[in-house]
Amino acid sequence: MATLDSYISEVSYAGSGQSDFIEVVLPAGTDVTGYFLELYQEGGQDSYSVLLFPPLTATIAGNDDYVFSKDTVVNFPSAMGDGEGIALVDPNGSVLPFVSHGLGSFTAVDGAAAGLTSQYIGSATTKDTGLVTNDRGDTYEVTGTLTPGSVACFAEGTLIRTLDGYVPIERLRPGIMLPTWSAGLQELKLIRYHEMSYSAQTPDRQRLVLFPPKLFDCTGSNHPLILSSNHRIPLAVGTERRLLLFPAKTLVGWRGIRFMRGRRHMRWVHLGLPVHALIESGGLITESLLPGEMVERTLTGLERAAWAPVSKVPCLPLIHPQEARALIEKGVDLPHPNELPMRYPTGMTDSLPMFWLAHHAQGRADINDRTIRLHS
Repeated sequence: MATLDSYISEVSYAGSGQSDFIEVVLPAGTDVTGYFLELYQEGGQDSYSVLLFPPLTATIAGNDDYVFSKDTVVNFPSAMGDGEGIALVDPNGSVLPFVSHGLGSFTAVDGAAAGLTSQYIGSATTKDTGLVTNDRGDTYEVTGTLTPGSVACFAEGTLIRTLDGYVPIERLRPGIMLPTWSAGLQELKLIRYHEMSYSAQTPDRQRLVLFPPKLFDCTGSNHPLILSSNHRIPLAVGTERRLLLFPAKTLVGWRGIRFMRGRRHMRWVHLGLPVHALIESGGLITESLLPGEMVERTLTGLERAAWAPVSKVPCLPLIHPQEARALIEKGVDLPHPNELPMRYPTGMTDSLPMFWLAHHAQGRADINDRTIRLHS
């Protein structure tokens, strides 16, 4: 099969219906008016649904990326079965790729793909795996998805600090420059979305972690910050104020931080910079996505090419959860901006977020004294 400019880049159908999705890639700037996906029945040849294109998810390396899911498409199927077919159709009615998974190839009997034989792309029936192409639709392979409990993820709706102020994370696009507290201005290279469902049986260590706004809020939104369980934030440890990165799950119970046991679904967002860095999310300093083998093996070829981190070194020392809990019992603190590895880029110092002001408002004398020493 010839390599395509427009193709189905990833299919996830082996999780819960809420987490199923289809990812489609088109050349950057393509007008999607008249484009659609046509779905074919499990184990059959009949068309059963037409999906119009959702809003653009991201533009990566000269390609527009669209994610079809229950959150983006009104009539997305409640659950995708093993053995279905998917046709990508252009405004002229031409079928670009026509693929099927799970049960082999078949010839469609109706719809836009009538008379065409599908390209079999394999089977991914193990929970939380999908099928992905790294060669623009020539071949597909099974891949594990980015699991929000294992990497740094922000909840959709999180406000991210940019040069123009706070912006909802879903409005960010690759190429924007983000100010960081550890590496100056850095270009946002990767944005990836991941759907995740939860149940009463989900272990706490994999659940969402809520940070109450009273702890950090300076955005005026009075919204909590929601992070994945292993998303790390910097804390100052001991009298020497040593900065370490603590997983969010280890902070549950500290200053009102808690697991969200009632939440059943979340659309997570991953942000990749050229280096691992400290960015500002909703007023709290947190980490960007840490490059590493676990993350890299889940990326598509396009995503690998677009991200290509120049460094995989953590911006601060990481800490094991067991050690983190022991240190928290002895006492940890949110860091003062002057204690972070590097100040904001020149020109932003007049509008520092000062996420620590709410922290200082607690009236703790030791914090106030330390602030005076830092500025003396």
